[in-house]
Amino acid sequence: DDDGVCDEDEIPGCQNSGACNYNSSATDPGVDCLLAVGCDSCSGASDGTGTVVSNDQDGDGVCDDDEIVGCTDAEACNYNVVATEDGECFISGPYYDCAGSCLNDVDENGICDEIDELLDNAEDDGFDSGFLFGTSLCDGADFCGDGTVWSQEFQLCVEDTSCPGDLNGDSVVGTGDLLILLSEYGFFCD
Repeated sequence: DDDGVCDEDEIPGCQNSGACNYNSSATDPGVDCLLAVGCDSCSGASDGTGTVVSNDQDGDGVCDDDEIVGCTDAEACNYNVVATEDGECFISGPYYDCAGSCLNDVDENGICDEIDELLDNAEDDGFDSGFLFGTSLCDGADFCGDGTVWSQEFQLCVEDTSCPGDLNGDSVVGTGDLLILLSEYGFFCD
């Protein structure tokens, strides 16, 4: 190739000093150069053994060091407009906004209109709405107290009637329950 190096002494390699596999000893451009672009970086020394390393493991076009973890669901209460990596999202319960206030409460009684309607329908169907309690702004079974379960229909905690009379929670209505009842018998409620 008339470069002044004898053919038997030629060292093929990448001669582009900006390439990952740049070989400072190369005298013949017989190797394709590997260039790091975007998030990629180079790994290795300048002896021609360098490689391109990807710094965008999820392939979303955002370099790993620049990723921002956050909620990416625009409907969530904690939506983060600058998040590039999915994080935990919090959704408000049905009928409520992200602050825990009713979306619709025309009579301003603190009970969402949709729940008011369900309660009215329950009374119309012969259910005593007195068994319902806690229209507090909770959104799941984790917030229900002892003897209550989460009602998906009413979106609140209701009395657990799966085993009425089981006061000690052992799934049997027995002597232990009777003793609990008798220990409370005769006391006036507030």
